[in-house]
Amino acid sequence: MPHLLQLDRTRWSFAVRKLLVFRRAWKRNVGMMTLVAVFGFISFLRAGSHRAPAAETDYLRNVVRVPSCLVEMPKPAQIQWSNNDWQSFDRWFLYRAYLDLRSETEVFVRIIATVDAAGYNKTESLYCFLWNSNTSYTLTTASKMIIDWKEFSVQEYRSRHRYIGYVVTCPCEHCTDDILPSISLGYDKCSPLTNMLPINSGQNEKYTKHTVENNNLELPQRVNETRSRDGNYVICVKGLNYPNVELAFLLAEWIEVHKALGAAKIYLYVYTVTPATEKVLQYYQRQGFLDFTYITLPGEQPNDGINRFKYMKKYTGQKRLNEKVLYNDCFYRHIGQYEFIINIDIDEIIVPKMGNTWQEMMSQAKKQSYHKKCSVYCFRSVYFLDVFHTRNHDEAPAYLHAMQHTNRSSFIPKKDFNTKCFYDSRYVLVSRNHYPHRNIRGTHHCSVQPDIGFLHHYRKTCADIPSKACRASFSEPIVDDKSIWKYLTAVSSSVKTTMKDLNITHSKPL
Repeated sequence: MPHLLQLDRTRWSFAVRKLLVFRRAWKRNVGMMTLVAVFGFISFLRAGSHRAPAAETDYLRNVVRVPSCLVEMPKPAQIQWSNNDWQSFDRWFLYRAYLDLRSETEVFVRIIATVDAAGYNKTESLYCFLWNSNTSYTLTTASKMIIDWKEFSVQEYRSRHRYIGYVVTCPCEHCTDDILPSISLGYDKCSPLTNMLPINSGQNEKYTKHTVENNNLELPQRVNETRSRDGNYVICVKGLNYPNVELAFLLAEWIEVHKALGAAKIYLYVYTVTPATEKVLQYYQRQGFLDFTYITLPGEQPNDGINRFKYMKKYTGQKRLNEKVLYNDCFYRHIGQYEFIINIDIDEIIVPKMGNTWQEMMSQAKKQSYHKKCSVYCFRSVYFLDVFHTRNHDEAPAYLHAMQHTNRSSFIPKKDFNTKCFYDSRYVLVSRNHYPHRNIRGTHHCSVQPDIGFLHHYRKTCADIPSKACRASFSEPIVDDKSIWKYLTAVSSSVKTTMKDLNITHSKPL
């Protein structure tokens, strides 16, 4: 008989009601009726214990019986596009679809999407059309996992934040790495469809309005990258939107530090960057260490460089909601290929205090939490602010920001506050910037002790971030922390070589 706490909410409430009935029957001395009821209750619980294990916290319905009407696969001219990247239907904007094979009992398709919250009815059902051919499809019911924290956030943000991210989940019994149908979403089982996405199992596929119109809706060639997932780390970076800020040297240093730390890959999204920054991205892309994709905003949000920059600066809440959609896209691009997926910014570096590499650091973190099944390992953030910087170091080139800024606050926040995490790709369902929103049942958030490692956060001031931890940094003494210098020689040499190869100069000599 299963432990009562393991029952889902519906089964639990039904069980409580049954117990109340049994209690009333017992008081009335209806012996035989009570005995029958008790045996029925035990059978009810045993039936729950034999249920197939759920791979996630939301329970998906079974395959829907195909209705008498037949829906045709949408033709290229019938697909509606918000812009080159986002397909649309009604208030939904669809970016990409990914195959999720992590469950031992079920196969899912995850669609990365955004919904226009103005007038959106979140209780309305969605149906998944899994296409086997132009006319043959399997119809299933979708579930929706909101990317923001609370289901009612759609109502809360309606007046201020219009576009809300979702991971839409469709069961797909016949999907495998070799058999990947395409997928459409719709409100109705019989109405014509205006969207269709290929289901991706590799991260190198491109599928945009341009490719559809030029390839007559032929699905792109799929690339499955085979690698051992153990000890592999991929970094996800939110959309870079710096049309007038030069990041070339800072970005090159940040990339080279993560090479030294043992990251296997960096994946970035780009809105607008300067030509020199773009050259740095392309340089490391050619090396195979970094990949990036240009991205647009869905719906009525602006996409010309300057107006988009002003819009994202003004509407910071909407900007953060858009970022969370990209983090989930990056997460599902890389599950199954990497052990850990890390969401960090280009002014952040998680530096080991035990060992020199992430592999050595994570070995200690796992020992610390050996008694738990950890969905994430979270590292606390410590601020290295420009105002703490008092002098340049002759040992480090002047153009290496992190190597020069070694003064930090001694204030270290409490666990689970202002953290950045290593996401175990087996257990997370919905990703976010600081910690996951939803995990597979039975897993835990694990906080890593600062003596193992913590996050170096390099900022000018606290003025533009609503962080109590940043402001609290001024209440504690400033200390000199040169732990990042263990990578100084390798990073200095590599950045110098990169900039000479790209013919990018700095005001300070290389």
